[in-house]
Amino acid sequence: MKVHLVLVAVSLAMSVVGATAQEKAPTVRRPLAPYAARRVLVIPTHYLRTDDSLGWGAQITDRRAFLDDVDAEIAFALRDRDNVGKKWVFPQQLAASAKRNAPYAPDVYDLAAEWLRPPSKRLPDLLPEPLASQLRTLVALWDDSRYVLFPIEVRFLPAGPGQEREVLRMVMFDARESRVTWMADVGSDPAPAFSRALAASAADHLADLVSAP
Repeated sequence: MKVHLVLVAVSLAMSVVGATAQEKAPTVRRPLAPYAARRVLVIPTHYLRTDDSLGWGAQITDRRAFLDDVDAEIAFALRDRDNVGKKWVFPQQLAASAKRNAPYAPDVYDLAAEWLRPPSKRLPDLLPEPLASQLRTLVALWDDSRYVLFPIEVRFLPAGPGQEREVLRMVMFDARESRVTWMADVGSDPAPAFSRALAASAADHLADLVSAP
């Protein structure tokens, strides 16, 4: 009987510890989870800001090549998640589709998104023209599509003494309704030096907002 009571006490203690650990475990918010299994068009990253305090942006000599790397990291990170990216259309696919449908389709590397660059935070109820029409045209090229994920800008921000992080301004649109459904800045892990690993880190954190690793 004593052995049985001891085992019960230990079991209860472990349950309490387990419950406490679960209560303390951080809850990961995944605001983009509802889009995981839907058709989402991913626009090529448009803008690069180079005025950071450590001069990382100034080290980038080929802006488009750098932004293409960012696009590739985003595609890789999202495709690496089991339940994400099966129906998503990534920048290279989207650009090829738009080129085949020129001049009907807009240039996916030159959309009218300047007004969405930081520090912009206020959003209109409806998207202004010509961006609204540009996005509607793009989703019309793909069956069962209405949502567009747009990496607006890459910039580098301080992240402690001698460190910065790469930050992506991300916007999700409902192109059919011409409205923004979500907007946030997604950052990489802090780093003491500029490298391509920053883009991979930021892309991985973006994928975390859609699905668990």
